[in-house]
Amino acid sequence: MNRVLTFTVAISLGLFLNKNPKLLKEWNVLEIAITSIPLLIYSFFFFVKKLDNNKDKKYIYFNSGFFIYTLCSTLIFSLGNIGTRTLKLYVWNMNSFLYLLFQILIFVEWYKNFRPPLNLTFKNKPRTNR
Repeated sequence: MNRVLTFTVAISLGLFLNKNPKLLKEWNVLEIAITSIPLLIYSFFFFVKKLDNNKDKKYIYFNSGFFIYTLCSTLIFSLGNIGTRTLKLYVWNMNSFLYLLFQILIFVEWYKNFRPPLNLTFKNKPRTNR
């Protein structure tokens, strides 16, 4: 089913762009929606599944950052054809900040779940005279 859906979406997008070639040179909201909305849906379902499971919280920070960044950047990129230059610069700066937040959440995920534990136990070993 996934292959059929992927093939159908790719062919539909190809036909759409073939009939509207001018959209290749500007922001295309349809392309943004086709690529981002499935990612947001999968991320949301993953988030709900992880919240229901109280034991396993791995990837919750990564998924939270991914969801926030993808949702906001989808909305930001949807505004690509609208607005003045100053508004666009503000939007791009906001996107950069959200990307930084996403990277911080990836680091937090690594730190909490994947970093090697520190072994700080020092045992008194007897000295040997040489």
